[in-house]
Amino acid sequence: MATQPFLPIADVVQINVALTATPPALPSFNQGLIVGNSAALRSGARVTQFAYSSWSASMLAAGFTSSSPEYIAMQLYFSQLQPPAFGWVGFQDPSAIVAVVPHSGSGGTGYAVGDVVTITQSANTTGKAKVITVASGVVTGLQPLGGLSSGTGYTNATGLTASGGSGTGLQVDITVGESVLIALEQCRLASNQWWGCMACSSVTADHEAVAAWAQTATPYTFYFGQTADAAVLNNTAGNLLSTLVAQLYTRVAIIYSTTQGGASAAVNNPYAAAAMLGLQCGLTTGLANSYFTMADKTLVGVAPEPLTQNQFNTIAGTPINGTFGNYGNVYVNLGGVFPILTPGITPSGWYIDEILNLDMLGTDCQFSLMEVITESNAVAQTDPGQVNFIHAVNGAAQRAVTRGYIAPGTWEGQTLTYPALTAGDPLPAGYLAASPPVSSLTNAQRQARQAPPIYLAINEANASQSVVCAIVVQR
Repeated sequence: MATQPFLPIADVVQINVALTATPPALPSFNQGLIVGNSAALRSGARVTQFAYSSWSASMLAAGFTSSSPEYIAMQLYFSQLQPPAFGWVGFQDPSAIVAVVPHSGSGGTGYAVGDVVTITQSANTTGKAKVITVASGVVTGLQPLGGLSSGTGYTNATGLTASGGSGTGLQVDITVGESVLIALEQCRLASNQWWGCMACSSVTADHEAVAAWAQTATPYTFYFGQTADAAVLNNTAGNLLSTLVAQLYTRVAIIYSTTQGGASAAVNNPYAAAAMLGLQCGLTTGLANSYFTMADKTLVGVAPEPLTQNQFNTIAGTPINGTFGNYGNVYVNLGGVFPILTPGITPSGWYIDEILNLDMLGTDCQFSLMEVITESNAVAQTDPGQVNFIHAVNGAAQRAVTRGYIAPGTWEGQTLTYPALTAGDPLPAGYLAASPPVSSLTNAQRQARQAPPIYLAINEANASQSVVCAIVVQR
């Protein structure tokens, strides 16, 4: 039997298969950064990731010792009851150039603003600076380029040769030694995979500088700091905690922790912030019902601080009475049997868990909205098109419900136009998203292809950290 010819079905029915791109993964918020200035980091990258399963061997192989501050801090980080899967170590370079000025009488000739010069000290030629001001070709102002271009291996010096640019004859004086702030700024540029951070060598001035930076850092950043300053304990005017409270910072948490006069049990206490960081990262899983508070948790490897009631009240306050001290954190032994971290708070009075979950929700909204834009051929600038954006925000909010951060409740906030809410209105889902109609856009906004803004109202599930029990006795 002869084979019959056939005509393609595609002449009648055509199938087009379109594969969508895999969306980028959301930041995890469960990896922390520990910054230090040990020489073991100098020849490596600005940040290095370590896994829970092999961190010790990897750090020892990298040149750290068991007494290196970064090693001790990472040990505390990974020692918590629910340890994180990964952690990062960042480098604070004590030999990088942080300030450079023309050497007296040696500003050279022929230079122009924007010239980049290389600074030589012995065999070191990695440090570079940019000319920022000149007068008749003579350099009057310089600025280190920052990052890897700040160089490494330098020492404070005067009269060093600077070559390059459009001029000649320039000599410079340099100051070396990155601050914690500079190191964290560079670590933030090097990686966006960590949310929380701490620094092994931080002092009061570092805490204050980093708190200000973290408040507006991108992506979201949170700083855990520790202090043993007696001014904090005694509530001396201008102490670290009162200073941070006055600034209402929300992206820093300070724990008061000391070596308790050299007690062997408290040898790790100068790195208590690393334990807090590990606690936060380990508990941040993103899974259903994973919402947690930092309060009333154990800090493995940290010795409880032997505070008097007055000292405790000065730093942390007594939440059961609705009063707080200077919004600091302490690790104490309650009743002789409950070693706990309390109250898990920031200088603004907002709790750490609130800032963490708001950052997770905000990032989820941002990524979800971006997916709508990138995965659509076009999002119509119409009310039906706007629904796509609202659905994306609702999805992020629903995931926060699943985690346990958002819960059904009653709106008790200010009166809102979008969404239409007044105090006393129910929020049965725990959230409500809405936006103005597309007709509310100005002509300029329409021309710029802007969508109307989306407003999301949420009700936090919140958490109880104190309780009163009344016992009524009948005789």
